[in-house]
Amino acid sequence: MANEPIEILTLAASEKGTYAITGIQFLDEDDEIVTPIATTVKWCLTTKAGVVINNKQNITIISAASMNIVLSGDDLAVSGAPDKTFIANGVETKQYQRHVAIQGAINSTLGEALPVTKEFIFFIENIVCL
Repeated sequence: MANEPIEILTLAASEKGTYAITGIQFLDEDDEIVTPIATTVKWCLTTKAGVVINNKQNITIISAASMNIVLSGDDLAVSGAPDKTFIANGVETKQYQRHVAIQGAINSTLGEALPVTKEFIFFIENIVCL
């Protein structure tokens, strides 16, 4: 996974389904994979406007060289106006933008307990009968 601070994921989630963000890594100043300091990695799930979804704020995950976040059910619920609508093969699809922000701290040759952050942006596709 690239060391970009913001990554736009190309695969859309299905409303109320299951969606995984896998292979989350932080790199140091030498582009080496570094394991964040234990207990420092937290994440949150929000709308495009920053509204927290399903109380997913300050969720701690186990620090590792490569981490995963799995969202499911109400994490992937949608309501209100869609952020994006498009028509493909005559079918209208509504999508809702979501953001997963991750923060932690690492030790490197530049210092101790340096903050690191990442954000993943993805869309949820509305399932009509849910």
